[in-house]
Amino acid sequence: MHYSSFRIQNFKGIKDTTIKLSDQSRMGVFAFVGLNESGKTTILEAIHSFSPDYATKALVGGKKSRSPAENQVPRHLISIFTGDVSVSAIVVLDETDKLGIIEDLKSEHGIIVDSDTLSNELILERHHSFKNGDFVKSLFSLRNEIKIKTGRQKNWRDPSLAEKDNIINEIYCRTPNIAYFPTFVFDFRERIFLTKGRGGIVSNFYRQVF
Repeated sequence: MHYSSFRIQNFKGIKDTTIKLSDQSRMGVFAFVGLNESGKTTILEAIHSFSPDYATKALVGGKKSRSPAENQVPRHLISIFTGDVSVSAIVVLDETDKLGIIEDLKSEHGIIVDSDTLSNELILERHHSFKNGDFVKSLFSLRNEIKIKTGRQKNWRDPSLAEKDNIINEIYCRTPNIAYFPTFVFDFRERIFLTKGRGGIVSNFYRQVF
């Protein structure tokens, strides 16, 4: 599974823009080039917020904000903004991805997916709703229509809200985590544990690197 594009709406200084990744997106590493104050950092923050790699965040000494969504509101409307701040991604599945999703949904949740409705390109969206500058709620949604059935049902149907949550979670857990380095001053520990289960999130990051 890999990303082919991101759409960013109402994120800080970005009103609405789409970032299309190259055909080599499977490589997972990209460079953004632009003038100072041209929006490179905001784009990276928005993309990172979609599927953040918390090990990377811990590595550079970052701290989780109590209300990260509130830091994403358009700056000039921060006290009066009403609407959604959203980041959506198109993720591309190969046959192995699709088979894994179908098999796990059946074995873990008893959901049988109509494979013809599971597209090779899925649109996932993370958005935060605000009213008069106040945070209301966060939602994570799948824009594709997928048909399912359960038990002895013969006809395909739309999933219930609970079933759709299971489908979204099964897909999202397979999306690649997005690493974002706002600084190159790393938290390089004096001691790194290479044994699983020891050393916390930073050691886990270095285990993957090594």
